[in-house]
Amino acid sequence: MYISRKNNFKKIEKEVKIDHFKNVILKKGKLLVSVALLSLLASYYADIQLTKKNISAFNGVPARAVDSPTRGDIPLDLRRPIITEPVSEIKPVEDIHVTIANRIKNEKFTKTAFHTNHETFTISADLRKRMDDLVRNHNVNNSFYVVTLDGKLSFGYNIDHVRFAACVSKAAYAMYCFKEIEKGNGSLNEKMAYRERHRHGGSGTVQNSRFGTEYTLEQLIYLSLHISDNAAYIMLQERFPHAGYNEMLRNLGCKAMLFGKGFKFGSITSREVAIVWNEIMKYSKESIMGAKLFTMLENAKYNYIKDAILAVTKQEERSKIKVAHKSGWTPTIRNDAGIVLGETPYIIVVITPNDRVFFNKAVQYSNEIIKEYTRYLNNKRSLNQNENTETAKVLIRKL
Repeated sequence: MYISRKNNFKKIEKEVKIDHFKNVILKKGKLLVSVALLSLLASYYADIQLTKKNISAFNGVPARAVDSPTRGDIPLDLRRPIITEPVSEIKPVEDIHVTIANRIKNEKFTKTAFHTNHETFTISADLRKRMDDLVRNHNVNNSFYVVTLDGKLSFGYNIDHVRFAACVSKAAYAMYCFKEIEKGNGSLNEKMAYRERHRHGGSGTVQNSRFGTEYTLEQLIYLSLHISDNAAYIMLQERFPHAGYNEMLRNLGCKAMLFGKGFKFGSITSREVAIVWNEIMKYSKESIMGAKLFTMLENAKYNYIKDAILAVTKQEERSKIKVAHKSGWTPTIRNDAGIVLGETPYIIVVITPNDRVFFNKAVQYSNEIIKEYTRYLNNKRSLNQNENTETAKVLIRKL
């Protein structure tokens, strides 16, 4: 092929490539189409994998921190650095937290029926009936609420019913303490001495210490979450007064959870606890302190939500169940709230007057709904992938 020297280099290169491509097509048309299609599909597959990765981040799966080794109930070294994903890589998920918070605040659910909220997804008839029967046949003081971390599906019952928090409020207070320390109000290594005024019955081991025993603020936060230590919690409330905690809650849009004079545990609603857990999830993406908090909540004991899910999970799948949570209980209370991690992570809050049957079924049915929703999302993505593949085939035919 003769090419004039007057043509510029880019034009030469383009013409040579085009001419070569035409010759290959003419000689090996079928083979080229197959290779091109496979190449294109491989490209689509790579894009899909990247999309799944981005969806995982978008859904709000928190940055993980390295678990601290423990001796008894206090980690051996609570001051070592925590390894987290770079903040720069997870900043885009921040917008979803605003979407979720607005969804929770604006939810229009009545008090007397089970409600769902999604533009196109529909729960199966059988599961819907079981949920309807559950809320109809149990105490009206029960409440639960679920919000997926893609911000698109929510469902629940009696979500504004005010109940005693028990220890569920400790998660919110721990977040407040971490944020105060992050502002420069103290440090994780700051020590407090256990005094007689801090003694409180119930759960925990600090109450068994001698007066004058010192604990770091990080140890107190850890104990208040890990074993729901009441004395540690009272010490934190003394160090970080209620006024700042209430201000944090007001900024989030909470009212029922505000502490009054003399409050130690306060009140909650499913809606407001969901708002708090959305903020905990967001905070876990923003800082080392937030990641540390989330790790403590992942390892917290008395995980009623996880126990309920494990009870109906096959043995080979049990290790996949991960739940960050904070529960609360008394002889007349059984509450738990947190984030169930997985392919479709979600916030869940269950509040009951120690109605264990309602609690377990609310958790188990909710998890079934999430599985249905996950299948719905996967089918939707598969259809989109098939449409893209067909478009690719059409483009190749036109070559």
